[in-house]
Amino acid sequence: MEKNSYVNRTYKDALFKKVFKDKQAILNLYNAIRKTHYTNAEAVHVNTIDRVVFLGMENDVSFIIDDILNIYEHQSTQNRNMPIRGLLYLAELYKDYIRENELDIYGNQRIQLPKPIYLVFYNGTEEQPDYEEIYLKDAFRETELPYSDFLDFKAVMLNINYGHNKELMERCRPLKEYAIFVDMIRKNLDRGMKIQQAAHKTVEKCLKKGILKDILLKEKGEIEDMITICYDEELHKRREAEYHEEVGEHRANLKIALWMKQKGMTKEEIKEATELELDEIEKL
Repeated sequence: MEKNSYVNRTYKDALFKKVFKDKQAILNLYNAIRKTHYTNAEAVHVNTIDRVVFLGMENDVSFIIDDILNIYEHQSTQNRNMPIRGLLYLAELYKDYIRENELDIYGNQRIQLPKPIYLVFYNGTEEQPDYEEIYLKDAFRETELPYSDFLDFKAVMLNINYGHNKELMERCRPLKEYAIFVDMIRKNLDRGMKIQQAAHKTVEKCLKKGILKDILLKEKGEIEDMITICYDEELHKRREAEYHEEVGEHRANLKIALWMKQKGMTKEEIKEATELELDEIEKL
């Protein structure tokens, strides 16, 4: 599937990719995380997957430097399945690496691959620690077979909400500015602003303070539109999910009420147990 396949992402995901789309920004983030001091951005080999690989998802940023394959993902919600997704990304990236470097995996000579590091940058509203390791092995069912931990792949989750991981933020200015920008949007929404107004006010204030200035000067209107459109889509999907959840719960209560009625229970008892209206219970 080509890259132009429609992929729905929240504005935070899209903005994260904009902030870290060039080699210099990627190198800054890498240095901040690894506490290295690389200066040559051309040493970064970007290999972000440009195909949809899993449930309509693309990976956000991946690159090789210092013989390390780095997979960086932005995540707006808590997700314990990130190591599974990371494994799928990793398989695709290694496939590309083997093909590009013309490595023979069928030969007798052992091939050499860059070591993988998988980081998840969390920016959701649920409270999370600054640092957490999530292991792929925890997704496997319990077994008594030996070597059950042979696939010991992990995702390292870093909380990049403003106020978290302060040392990392100080080492990487673009990451800190991104966190400030998202925090401003949230605060404006909490004040009762509509998303269009919140986006415009945030962009204007950030421009005055020099936050994400280079990106905002070039793409001010596009970013405001992106925030509005992505936020509206996210809100619509959330409300749709809530509606389907309510409908499912209501149907379940109707089934329970029918069973209770067949057992000879009174309408009042059924109402108390299921919180259905009496006229609904009558129709049963």
